[in-house]
Amino acid sequence: RSSLSTDDLHFLQSDPQLAAYLRAIVRSSFAQGSRGPAADAIRLYTDWGFSLTDIDFPLQIWLGTDDKFVDVAMAEYKHQAVANSSLRLLEGKGHMHMMTLVATLFADAKSQLAPLS
Repeated sequence: RSSLSTDDLHFLQSDPQLAAYLRAIVRSSFAQGSRGPAADAIRLYTDWGFSLTDIDFPLQIWLGTDDKFVDVAMAEYKHQAVANSSLRLLEGKGHMHMMTLVATLFADAKSQLAPLS
């Protein structure tokens, strides 16, 4: 609970099935120990072999301002590094809120990419 924003807590409390599903996913990821999740975390924070400044296609960065997992400063940094990016900050929303926007995210990405095809 301490690592979740008020918005995330509300989101999970409003849907007990989803909360149970997310708990099951987290438990499952550690079922064989912590090596897998640790390896994933290491990959997130090591060199990926390219610079953000190399990205030349439209990139959308969406972040809730109350996300306790990703700081707004990180989103702003990435937005500044990627020339063709847009930053959409969702005021008062947490990390979990993105799950409610999947259809919106894909529709928006599709509209942004359509001119490129």
